[in-house]
Amino acid sequence: MPARDVLSFVDLLMFNAIIGNADAHGKNYSMLYRGNTRRLAPGYDLVSTVFWPALAKTPAMKIGGSDSVDTLCHGHWKKLAEELNLGLAQMIRRLHELCGGIMKSTCENLNLPPACEPILNSVKTRANKIMTS
Repeated sequence: MPARDVLSFVDLLMFNAIIGNADAHGKNYSMLYRGNTRRLAPGYDLVSTVFWPALAKTPAMKIGGSDSVDTLCHGHWKKLAEELNLGLAQMIRRLHELCGGIMKSTCENLNLPPACEPILNSVKTRANKIMTS
């Protein structure tokens, strides 16, 4: 798998953490095959599960040993960087880029129904928390 797919996989892990998706598990990450080449498939089943109280907050794939999508902090990302043999500074920079992009996107006029406001506010709060922890 090309190195860029490893980084794309980490982006998907980060995105799921930012939106509060505790149900992102191994089968949500797929490979596309073309001849002898394989690539990471685009993300799917990206949902903010924290809005369903009956669903667990324990991540299906723990990030740095985290026990809840609500308590992810700098130490969890540091441990993940070590586990994946990636530079922590690069990982934190990318996490901040994604949080910033998500914050910008959710602040723009998306013409979403009012029922979406709690989800958008939660994602903004989660992104803010991740960027400051």
